[in-house]
Amino acid sequence: MLKNLSLIALLGIAAVGVPSELCAKSVKVAGTQKGAAAKSVTRQVAQQNVTIEFYSPSIVRILKSDAGLAAPVQKKSYSVILKPQQLKDVQIQENGDVVNIKSKFICVELNQQTGEIRFLSKDGKLLLTDTKTRLEARKDEANKGKYRIEQDFRLADDEAIYGLGQLRDVYMNQRGRQNIVLWNNNTYIAIPYFTSEKGYGLYWDNAGKTYFNDIIASKDDDGQSSRTSFTSEVGTCADYYFMYKDGTQDGVIASIRELTGQATMFPKWAMGFWQCRERYKTSDELAGVLDKYRELKIPTDAIVQDWQYW
Repeated sequence: MLKNLSLIALLGIAAVGVPSELCAKSVKVAGTQKGAAAKSVTRQVAQQNVTIEFYSPSIVRILKSDAGLAAPVQKKSYSVILKPQQLKDVQIQENGDVVNIKSKFICVELNQQTGEIRFLSKDGKLLLTDTKTRLEARKDEANKGKYRIEQDFRLADDEAIYGLGQLRDVYMNQRGRQNIVLWNNNTYIAIPYFTSEKGYGLYWDNAGKTYFNDIIASKDDDGQSSRTSFTSEVGTCADYYFMYKDGTQDGVIASIRELTGQATMFPKWAMGFWQCRERYKTSDELAGVLDKYRELKIPTDAIVQDWQYW
């Protein structure tokens, strides 16, 4: 199960809610992009507008917002740099209540009655299911017009997932983990992203404080179902990216790099010796350490000071 996933463990690299079972009360078409370059669909399902848009053949974005808003949500991403590509091989079909949009790698099915979204491989293998989104309007003045957002997914019970960042713990597989706080602080680098042993990745694009929970229900859990969720305290919409190419982790990594940017090669000096400690109390103390290295003729390429202590 851990095959090809050792590197992924270092990668990190949610709203008033409309339960999926109530979505059948109000369904209408909100829009479909048509023509040879069609790559997205938008539907209103109950009180939410749902947009499914392919950014590349291996990357699809899901955006859900309050259907009662006067204008479409305009959201700035602080991490995604990829713009939707001009795609010619995306197919859109409708079969009763189900809208199907697919590229050469991914098939996405939206059930307009339940609001459920299924992600499948090109050969029809179920990878992940989006089950429910809650948009709970914030009542505090500082966040007026925004929402508390909770997004639920359903994974296979025996499926392993990896990621979420550098969390200062001993876990690789994140299944069964609860109340994981995705909020950066010193030596704690949180990234709202996980990858599955099935060969897909999911990036939750919300810069607000977020919590990850994974509940695997047992046979003794009366009425409780398994669910994996991201919950963000503040946001304008539910917004995430699903990535799948060929079922390999190489494909996932290539997609997340395409989505958020290629890693920059460090300059040559950064490959040398770094001097670092928990802190220096004064700038004179730091300079004194550097002077000692020079006195002892020990080459040093960089010296690190944690800014928060000055």
